[in-house]
Amino acid sequence: GYLNQDSKFAGIIKCKSFYKYGTGTLTLTGTSSTAGIYVKEGALKLSNISGNCTSASITVDSGTLTGNGYTQSILAKNGATIAPGNSDSATGTLNTTGNIICYGKTTLVFKASTATNDKVKAKGTLRLTGDTIRIRPINGRTFADGDEIQLFEAGTFYAGSKWIIVDDTYLWDDSQLISKGILTCKGNATGIKGVSVNEPDNVRFFTTDGKEVNAANLPEHRTYIRRTVKGGKVETIVINK
Repeated sequence: GYLNQDSKFAGIIKCKSFYKYGTGTLTLTGTSSTAGIYVKEGALKLSNISGNCTSASITVDSGTLTGNGYTQSILAKNGATIAPGNSDSATGTLNTTGNIICYGKTTLVFKASTATNDKVKAKGTLRLTGDTIRIRPINGRTFADGDEIQLFEAGTFYAGSKWIIVDDTYLWDDSQLISKGILTCKGNATGIKGVSVNEPDNVRFFTTDGKEVNAANLPEHRTYIRRTVKGGKVETIVINK
């Protein structure tokens, strides 16, 4: 941990609490641990094909949870990153037999190749609360208008507040995200990251780097989208310029 090196452990962790420090990646291949695992720095990679890594929760405080494996439940806090897959060029799935709860400002990174994509699966509840979802095509993957990608599977979906989808290449329709875990491609991005709407006649536009743009200087014939969640349902407002 503190040596900032990558390491692998195939045994059983039976202490009450286990803390992952250091910038390296710790890969856990064993099952049946009973410790509560806390990721403070670096990355924790799950690499077990069956059984649960631990019967307690894995809490990601400020590091990264990655890999292709199973555990009981995942709690992701402010500043945490969840990135399924064993490497930058291989997709994977993080599975829980319990819940996956994101408490806010968690970043979830999903790679998509030509054949498959990263996923997060929870047999219990999956909760998103003001988190960021990043889509990263790999191995030449491209999307066309209408293409779907399933990121989540869960027994129950819950959205506590709006989320942010970050993709400089494509626009995404998230109307099925909290019901089926699906995003639908809506074509190439226009260069506008988000829209803040206070009233129908008071629209503010922002570029991908967060700078506000005067509406009078925007190109014609483009569509800008703002999405929020109200009462667990997605509300999509489309503004045509």
